[in-house]
Order: sequence, then structure tokens, then C-alpha cells
Amino acid sequence: GQLKPGNYKVEWQGTGPEIQVNFILDGKTVATVPGTLKTNDAQVVQDEIVTEETSANTKTLKEIDFSHNKEAVVFEQSGM
Repeated sequence: GQLKPGNYKVEWQGTGPEIQVNFILDGKTVATVPGTLKTNDAQVVQDEIVTEETSANTKTLKEIDFSHNKEAVVFEQSGM
């Protein structure tokens, strides 16, 4: 599904590597997608969102890196 632009809170359930990732907007879960939890190398120090242009107006969310705990959530390519 499509996510509208906004400030999302990202939470996940499970201890990994297979997790369920919830995207929360205004206190409501608007999407839940499967993901994989991985540990980043120490040199990754900034929060980062990795997207890929899949068509003219579409970006696919591929990965979210969290600098404070060296974790990254990687998303399967499911046409999100």
C-alpha cells in the first residue's frame, strides 16, 4: 500500500531477524509490513532512510537505519 507523507513512528514486534514493522501516524497504525532486523556496522552513525525510485512518482522504502542502537530494519520488496 501507499503511505502518505507525514511523520511516522516506527515500531516493530519480535526480536528478529524476522519482524513485523508498524507505521504509526497520529497514534493509529496505518501499515504493518514484514521486515528483517539486522545490526549495522559501527561506522553507520546517522539515522537514515533508504528509498528507491521504482516508478515516476513512487518510492519504495528499503531500509531504515537507527544510529543510537546500531540497528537497521530492512524491508522485503513487496511493492510497498
